[in-house]
Amino acid sequence: MINKQHMPGDDFVENLLMFATDLRWVRRLAGDPPYRKLSRQLKYSPATITRNLGGNKLPSWEFVRGFLQACDVDIATIDEVWKARWIVLANHVDPIGDRNMPEPAHAAPQAVPAGTGCAECGAWVVDLETHARWHQERTPRRSGTSASVRRIAG
Repeated sequence: MINKQHMPGDDFVENLLMFATDLRWVRRLAGDPPYRKLSRQLKYSPATITRNLGGNKLPSWEFVRGFLQACDVDIATIDEVWKARWIVLANHVDPIGDRNMPEPAHAAPQAVPAGTGCAECGAWVVDLETHARWHQERTPRRSGTSASVRRIAG
């Protein structure tokens, strides 16, 4: 739990809150599956899921990975984007030491990719084109809505 006495810095707290917010957006974009359903899939209680999504502490990687899979995030995105973000936060919570991360490719996690925040959903976006397609696939299509509105309005 993060408290005022042990805060590693404002950037860390802000990034932790953003990470938790992004997890909640993932759930929202997956159709807001109930915590009880997620609980059965993840083997965590609904209360634990709520705490892990609250932004007061960094959830375990096991929880984050399982949660993202339960919300239908593809494995490549989980391993390439989410894990890198989690590692950066985990190093603030539990630093390994002053030494930089190891060099061998099998041991060295990827750096957090450059990107930008999505104004629509708040997610950290590395590939704008893929993210735009992702939104299109998850946005319900309303056939004939604009034509009906135009007829009524005018």
